[in-house]
Amino acid sequence: DEAVKQEKFLSSIYIAIFLVKKRYNNNDNDNDSSVCSSYLETLPSLEALQHLPVFWSDDDLNELQGSSLKSKIQDQRQEWAEEYNMILSAIKEEEEAYTTKNNQKDHKYDFFDLNTWYWARSIVTSRAFHDTAIAGSECLIPYIDMLNHITLGQGLMADAQRQEEEEEASDNNDNDVIMCHWNIDAKGFHLNLPKGHDDSKAAVSAMKNIEICYGTYSNLHFLMSYGFSIFDDTHQLLEEQVQLQINPCLMESDTSNNKDILNLWRADDLDNDDTRDVQISIGDPGPMESVLSLCRVASSRGNELTQMKELFIQKAETISQNEDELMPQLGATLCRKPFSFANEIRAMEMLREQTTKSLAQYDTTFDEDDELLFDGGSSIL
Repeated sequence: DEAVKQEKFLSSIYIAIFLVKKRYNNNDNDNDSSVCSSYLETLPSLEALQHLPVFWSDDDLNELQGSSLKSKIQDQRQEWAEEYNMILSAIKEEEEAYTTKNNQKDHKYDFFDLNTWYWARSIVTSRAFHDTAIAGSECLIPYIDMLNHITLGQGLMADAQRQEEEEEASDNNDNDVIMCHWNIDAKGFHLNLPKGHDDSKAAVSAMKNIEICYGTYSNLHFLMSYGFSIFDDTHQLLEEQVQLQINPCLMESDTSNNKDILNLWRADDLDNDDTRDVQISIGDPGPMESVLSLCRVASSRGNELTQMKELFIQKAETISQNEDELMPQLGATLCRKPFSFANEIRAMEMLREQTTKSLAQYDTTFDEDDELLFDGGSSIL
């Protein structure tokens, strides 16, 4: 719902502005002993947030060539920079009005720079909760935001292990993690222990690790928002994407066919660029069908392209996501199924060539990346 998204965005901005202002007040007034001041002292510093992708160096980003993560990081930086410039413009207008009225410059916002805004926005994205009681607003909840994330799968395993130990009447409980459920309503934030647990103050104080589930998201979301990713969780969403460039295989002796292929390529209003950048989503067959269609069209010879169009019209294909018919003039939808052995071989060769080029952009192989991660990742931090 757009209204909820807008409320979530605006509340995030307001909280970030509040954090920036309170951070300045705290630095300017060391004697502030308010509850809000005490909470601000628990928040991580700018230096402690450098693991978040938005703070990664250009050298780090260059390691992500061909990955959608790189474009996501760049988009986030641009969005936050635009927010910063908008707020800075408003501050300058206020300063000019103050200077005109009081005949002296107001320097109280000199501390506000881009890194400070990045810090405030990162605090919100990594620590805020979604308040369903107030039209989907974001909110910060002191101390509760210190709880670590536990996946639904990990939570179920922990509960099963705990139940097994209780049935065996074991005094040696190796399972120290308890997954709590949480919710927000008009009365406030509620942290609920699993059924059967003693919720007295003494019992809760004795618990070693209380964790909550941040939600079911993709690793891309976890990394961008919180700075971590998860291995092999069955409840994890798959939104990771890779990018391929598909170029038409134009032949000097096939000028008529070349013209038809280029017309298909340019029907998407791609600024007459003869290269198609396509996204392949892990776990989603739709984008891969589009990639294969592009490869079959790009590697077509002779009258194959004409026959592809005729078959498409005969089948009267429609797209499942909506009621609109697939457009035969677009290369990504024209030939989603194999056309002929010869064409399929050429298409597969093209796909192999393009994937090889994409993989060549990375300094390490997938197996080497896995080895680095399982060794603790010390050499890539």
